Amino acid sequence: MAIDFGACFTTAAVRAEQPGTESGGAGSGAAAVEIENSRYLPSLVCLGDDGRLLTGRAAVLGGGQDLDPAGQQDDDPVA
Repeated sequence: MAIDFGACFTTAAVRAEQPGTESGGAGSGAAAVEIENSRYLPSLVCLGDDGRLLTGRAAVLGGGQDLDPAGQQDDDPVA
């Protein structure tokens, strides 16, 4: 398994063996892993209003929408 933790999105791939080939041989390739019906998962983690840790799309929908791209809250006077 390979995981790419990007600044905006995270994606993963696994080795996909082709029928009739040796492990790791010329017939092997990579297949993207789908999570929540997508190959791309938002690279976001936040704490929900109820204290639960939210990740991915749940974090975007449950609290991450209040963050700007620099990771500061919109009401931060320093921003």
